[in-house]
Amino acid sequence: MKIFHKVQDSVLTVFKYILLVIFLLVVAFVIKWRIDNINQVAKKNVNVSLSIKDEINILKKQYITLTENEGSTLELPKVELTEDPLDNYVTVEIKDGENLDEIGQTLKDLDLIEDINAFKRVCYNMAIENSFKAGSYKIEKRDTVRETLLELVGISPKVCEITVTEEMGAMDIALLLKEREVIQDEKAFVAVAEKMGKVEDFKPGKYEINLPLRVSKMIEILTIGDEKN
Repeated sequence: MKIFHKVQDSVLTVFKYILLVIFLLVVAFVIKWRIDNINQVAKKNVNVSLSIKDEINILKKQYITLTENEGSTLELPKVELTEDPLDNYVTVEIKDGENLDEIGQTLKDLDLIEDINAFKRVCYNMAIENSFKAGSYKIEKRDTVRETLLELVGISPKVCEITVTEEMGAMDIALLLKEREVIQDEKAFVAVAEKMGKVEDFKPGKYEINLPLRVSKMIEILTIGDEKN
């Protein structure tokens, strides 16, 4: 008899748990039903009412979708790490009355240049040693020192392509450069060539001249025959 009561108690306990699970499933179903109904209203922007049959059909479709995707590899979104563009900018402070050495030291401290003497040579070759003005400048770190310095002084780099023929003399080349707005005074160009002893040394060819560039450096390029500087 005791065994019978124990079995009965066990059956009742199991039955209670089954009823509890069924109750929870019904509650979950009702909650999902109401959520789906709200979503339908939001999507269609009209008053709609999902019936229990409609909710059952939704569950069937979701189950079918899950079973079809079972075993397939889930592709996670690829995340590419990119540098913050703001990290590529630096603020340069140039004080009133600073010379090239002091400006060069500031740029070196900011890791924009490696050598102050090399910095001064680049400035001289581009004829920008007197172009620095006092102020605060937020500039982008460039691939080359030349590009960085030109941004700092506010000059846009450009390339001038010219063709020098065998018949052209110093004045002809000077006039061509003036026409291309590379130089302002053709006589000054010839005077520099004479001072360098290069008047008769210009070589024919096609040249790409990276500007800005000091006149003496242009003459060196055009007399050495370095067609790309």
